[in-house]
Amino acid sequence: MPDAVTVAGYEYIRERHLHTPILTTYQRNREALGRMAVEMLLRKADTGKYGSFTPPRGRVVCGDSCTCGITLSDLHGELSVARTKSFYEFLHLYNQLEQLLTEAQSMEEFRIKFIGSEYLLRNVKCVDLCLYQHWYQEGMQDEAITQYPIYAETFNAPVNVFPRLSISSLTNRVSHPAVYYCSPLFFSERPLGYVMMRYDTPEVYDPVFRTWMKAVSNALEFLRMKNDIQYLMECQNLSEYQDTLTGLPNRKGFSHELHMMMKQQPEQNPQIYCLVLQTALFTDHMTLDNKSAEIAAASEIAGILRKLTQSSMLCARLEQNLYLIAGIGDGETMIPLLQERMTAMLLHSQNCFALYGLDSFCMASVQTAYESSTALQNAAEQALADEIQKLQKMRQKEQYAKLIPARVQLYRSDDETPTVEQLCRQFLISAGHFRKIYKETFGIAFHQDEIRKRMLQMIFLLMTTTLDLSAIVSKCGYEDYGYCLRLFRQFTGYTPNQYRKMF
Repeated sequence: MPDAVTVAGYEYIRERHLHTPILTTYQRNREALGRMAVEMLLRKADTGKYGSFTPPRGRVVCGDSCTCGITLSDLHGELSVARTKSFYEFLHLYNQLEQLLTEAQSMEEFRIKFIGSEYLLRNVKCVDLCLYQHWYQEGMQDEAITQYPIYAETFNAPVNVFPRLSISSLTNRVSHPAVYYCSPLFFSERPLGYVMMRYDTPEVYDPVFRTWMKAVSNALEFLRMKNDIQYLMECQNLSEYQDTLTGLPNRKGFSHELHMMMKQQPEQNPQIYCLVLQTALFTDHMTLDNKSAEIAAASEIAGILRKLTQSSMLCARLEQNLYLIAGIGDGETMIPLLQERMTAMLLHSQNCFALYGLDSFCMASVQTAYESSTALQNAAEQALADEIQKLQKMRQKEQYAKLIPARVQLYRSDDETPTVEQLCRQFLISAGHFRKIYKETFGIAFHQDEIRKRMLQMIFLLMTTTLDLSAIVSKCGYEDYGYCLRLFRQFTGYTPNQYRKMF
């Protein structure tokens, strides 16, 4: 009864054309509300009070449910929005993005598959896929996020790692106002991370965005399952207490063996030390191409751990790239020795160095009175997380990307170490500036890093060869035999002969 009854709605949502009669409704002034909210927040910061608030005037959008009648310009605007929405629904229905994503063999390929599909998200300027570092594992409490630029202003934008709560790392400064949306990404009940979108115009993302998100999360789960299947095919015989790939005890096996060792100790709650090693840091684990190389590297690391472990110690592979050595007694002397030997072996491991790179591993140690295996592992992994965070901060320094090839070249050269002058010519930089930014970036002067590299090489040769000392000194690049031995004693606290007899 349009002449007898007037009906008015509230909150104009541009879908009146779907109903008869077309509803008269009220539209709030959202732009003014937003401005007033910001002004009140600024007032609160300055004076401690929000101040008074008077809602801004909105407007009545006329329709046929009252005597006013519909305004054709309003109807045309609504129909235009509806046609745009329908068009993007059509694009999502018939595009091949989801199929392309399921074909990816690694995270790098996964990123590349998005190229050419920017049209699916209307008016979006940049999109970043931000995944928890262990998104492919259940129950992990990650403190770091890996950022994969999907749609970016520059082609092949770099992948970054930043602390979990530092979302500001993604809000790049631009010369004009921008709007950022952060949307959680998950598969079933397992959180994967989130998607960060940037708009350079006053826009909001479409409901169709949910379809895009669903395609991304499904494809990530598909990649995870392919990776797991490939891994299980290589390790078919699973053991309750043993990591079948390496033959080392797994987390449960380590706890069992440590418990049995503690039962044999005469004193209650003896001192115990623990060295934990994380490998393959900052590496794309979701790739099928390198599985054989990863398995070879894991086997080589297991061999290193066995070589370093004495009869009073235990070693284990707790997770895919997490290893541990524990022993009873005072670790003040043993822990530095283990760290030196482990570093020397890893830097000279062809599989690990070639596959993961120089700064791809991190170690931490703890020493405490024994309470339980769980308490020991938690303390060690917390110490490791702190060390990894320090390494992440180093990687985020401005000059890191420029200088890491020089450091890799330094540690890769077994025979002739490159000089500062050679590196400066190669990287087009002055010697003084090179030394300055090298120390600022890596926390060690280039000259001291060169000595460290030679001493680690000497440790490796003492551990793995029967060469006499004069030959080892020559291989490490020293002509002065006595000078080299003095440096070695300063670095390790032992003479080379004493060091060799300790194995």
